[in-house]
Amino acid sequence: MLTAGSVLVHRGKAVSLPTVHALAAEILGGHVRPDASLLVSASAPVRVDREAKTQGDPLAGTVRVLHLATPDDCEELYTDLSRIVLRGRYGFPDDVLDDALIQFAAFGLDPLALRLSEITGPVAALYLEEGEAPLGGYSVFAGGRRLWSAAFRPTVSYATWDGRELIVSPMSAGDPAPPEGDHTDFPAHGLQLLFGKPLSLTYAERFALLPSLRKASRPPTEAAAAMHLVQDGRFLPPGHEADPDDLERFSRSFSG
Repeated sequence: MLTAGSVLVHRGKAVSLPTVHALAAEILGGHVRPDASLLVSASAPVRVDREAKTQGDPLAGTVRVLHLATPDDCEELYTDLSRIVLRGRYGFPDDVLDDALIQFAAFGLDPLALRLSEITGPVAALYLEEGEAPLGGYSVFAGGRRLWSAAFRPTVSYATWDGRELIVSPMSAGDPAPPEGDHTDFPAHGLQLLFGKPLSLTYAERFALLPSLRKASRPPTEAAAAMHLVQDGRFLPPGHEADPDDLERFSRSFSG
């Protein structure tokens, strides 16, 4: 599932949009819905660790945002076949794969984040969904390995993967919140794991984290214009920049 409530952030060097195009095509192949559209945009470095700016490195404490957006009129990208193809690309060992995917298959950016971490610095996929089935979660990858993941569905379950063990705890109304806090706190916690330390984020900054990161990648950005990856269920040639009319269809994905 790719929705307006998900975003990729990574440390290290910038990744070109043609590279993201190649990775997405490699992972998804032809297994997208016939009505699917997908757009990718990238941000300039975004400082999320205020204390790091005193270190002399202009990129210290920064991340780059990659936002893969679906249009307002098409919320789903994957077909049933693509879900089968992607099973082995989430980075879980075979002995826990079935149980892990029950908890984390909804983390639709994870296969791309895993692959991306092979060519850049550590990568975090951050998720937040509201509505009838709220979900907060994150996954952290480095060097082509899944290091840590957590998914919290209030009153349903709290699941974690620490690189070795999958733990799933049923949750009921009135149960204490997980260590990360409410489901809205999970993206900020995933960002902290990306840096390996607590970040000095106010409550307002934690609450507005994902909208702020999405806005940082809203085209046109300092890093690159948006690139249209998929239109009407097929991958477009690399370099197909989105025009203003295209961007209007994706407005919800970049809104706060």
